[in-house]
Amino acid sequence: MANINYFITDEHLQIAHKIAKFLNNEQKRIEPGKEGISTELSKLITYLDAKIKQNSYVDKTLRKPSRFFTYIEQLVEHGKTIGHSKKTTTYYESINEVCNQYLKSYEKKPLVIIQILGWSQRLMRYYKTVDDDDDTDISPGISTEVVVRKIPKVIETPKIVKPQKTEDIKTLESPQSLKPTKPIPPKLIEPKKSEDSKNLQRPRIPDSPKPIKNSQPEAPKPVEPPKPWERVPKKPSK
Repeated sequence: MANINYFITDEHLQIAHKIAKFLNNEQKRIEPGKEGISTELSKLITYLDAKIKQNSYVDKTLRKPSRFFTYIEQLVEHGKTIGHSKKTTTYYESINEVCNQYLKSYEKKPLVIIQILGWSQRLMRYYKTVDDDDDTDISPGISTEVVVRKIPKVIETPKIVKPQKTEDIKTLESPQSLKPTKPIPPKLIEPKKSEDSKNLQRPRIPDSPKPIKNSQPEAPKPVEPPKPWERVPKKPSK
């Protein structure tokens, strides 16, 4: 959205006052308690701001003339199609009427138009806080600073204050991450030696037997034949 210049001239400020007061009265007539006209006016300001920025990048000789008033007439014609409410067309008819009445002479000065409309939107909020019969605020002697101070400020969303941590809240918090430590190997517990275990000795394994050498059998000795002549003579019996 365009940046509104607060140092507006008195002439343009008076036009903004008249537009704001007219549109406020139209809102009360069409749909009291709503902000439909202010919403649609904001859309027109956004459209005009985009066109101004688009032309700022083009050479002055090639810039296209403002089609702001043609655009409003198209919105009035097709308001039933593009509107979100049955009152949208009536809103644009009121905006078109007041723009043609006060801004037609600035048709070739879109920067002046957007400045006046921006102030008109701000002043619409201001006129909600004053009486309908109060005409003193349109006098040339009023300054823009006084108007800005009287316009209600947008209520800021209060900051959410975090509750102080108590012992109960601390218990609900996630535990702090512990640093990984090296695992400690378990100690091996040696069994105690009893007296009986001392007497027990390891059984002795016998030596393996030596292999028997294969010996050849001795050959039988030859038997000599008996020799009768070598026999001892028997003694004669008595």
